[in-house]
Amino acid sequence: MNNSTDPSGSFTEITRRRGLSRVYFGWWTVLALGIVAMLGGFAGNGFSAFFKPIAADLNLSRAVTSIAAGIIGLGQSVGAIFAGWGSDKYSAKNMILFGIACLVLGFIVMHFVGSLWSLLLCGLLLGIGVSCGTLTPVAKVIFYWFVKKSGIAISITFALQSLAGLALLPLTAWLITAYSWQSAAIIISIIIAVIAFPLTWFFVKSHTPEYYGLLPDGEINIKKEKAAPVNQDIKVEYYSSQADKEDLSLKQTMKTRAFWLLIIATGYIGGLAMPIMTYHCIPFLTDMGVTPVKAAAMMAVWLTAAIPSRLAAGLLIDRLKTNHLRFVLGGSFLVQAIGVAIFLLTKNISMIYVWFVLYGIGSGTMLSAMITLLPRYFGRKSFGGIDGMRWLLNAPIVLLAPIYVGWVYDTTGNYTNVFVLFAILLAVAGTVVCFMLPPKTANITRVDSIKANN
Repeated sequence: MNNSTDPSGSFTEITRRRGLSRVYFGWWTVLALGIVAMLGGFAGNGFSAFFKPIAADLNLSRAVTSIAAGIIGLGQSVGAIFAGWGSDKYSAKNMILFGIACLVLGFIVMHFVGSLWSLLLCGLLLGIGVSCGTLTPVAKVIFYWFVKKSGIAISITFALQSLAGLALLPLTAWLITAYSWQSAAIIISIIIAVIAFPLTWFFVKSHTPEYYGLLPDGEINIKKEKAAPVNQDIKVEYYSSQADKEDLSLKQTMKTRAFWLLIIATGYIGGLAMPIMTYHCIPFLTDMGVTPVKAAAMMAVWLTAAIPSRLAAGLLIDRLKTNHLRFVLGGSFLVQAIGVAIFLLTKNISMIYVWFVLYGIGSGTMLSAMITLLPRYFGRKSFGGIDGMRWLLNAPIVLLAPIYVGWVYDTTGNYTNVFVLFAILLAVAGTVVCFMLPPKTANITRVDSIKANN
């Protein structure tokens, strides 16, 4: 982090004038970034609402249209390594602003899409926007402002993101039905720009809390050396400085068995789940005779179910030893597998709700567990680069999986075979991650000791 003089002046004085000082500023950051991440849902899950209208207007098969979905995933993967590197070396705030700009530009380009190539450009911009604006840099900021409460803080952030399913998905489907998918894209770009840019500018800071005379988690026992002003490099005695002392670098992390088990289990084994639920969910439901708006509302069921599960997982994770996080992650995959299996055994449309609720609970828990596991296993200092590398190594599956799903539909006329494979792979992924022991570093013992003693 760059600790040069803060041009905005005394952060403490600014927050006091705004009436925010009674609440630890990190929580305002959590709220703001949660809303920004929610708006990113327009590009992620929201693409499912655009899928069939775009395919129909451009006369594309589902496999070909799925290339755009794959490009969104590829953009996330490639953008994530850039976002992680930029967040570690420069400022996560600047990366988030860049990501928001890409999201806005991506939806503007979508308005003018008239060919496959322009659709792919749109997908690339949206993917980069999601990774830079709502994923790695967002988590990077949260993990600097919270240590003991990192689990609940990150869970609140991404629980707010899940609200996209409750409100934004039906809104997207309604805009497309009432106007057109082109008009909907422009309206969405305006919504993102008007809300996300100001929130990031005012409530996301470029430095760690110590820089502003604060401590992670809102601790108040600051010990300054020579009463240094708040706009200078403040040295504090705090548990986070000790926890960070022996964090692993990206190079060291990539030499651990735990890192590669995480990549294989969550990316290559369980990685087929996300494109099915994110990009093919609404097409699957409308194939069953459900209207587009109702299909969006049904898809919102699993996104909404993820909200309480993310919050509950955050509370649980903050109370668990590092070694036990793998069981939470493994259990989350198994819950998702059970949901799919219930639908496959009944093939009743009413059972879709059971499937979606269980999938939402599992996926919400999985995200909270996985994104909190990274700094607990490998440390906070290189979190951006580690998370970015995770996305980059998952690039082949996020590119090819949605195309494969579309090809299966084009050749069989349904998604049944994909759902069977989906359930099996989720169960295997849940089993594999249970063997993912944390690296044997002093950092792991220290962080667990911090949590136990505070």
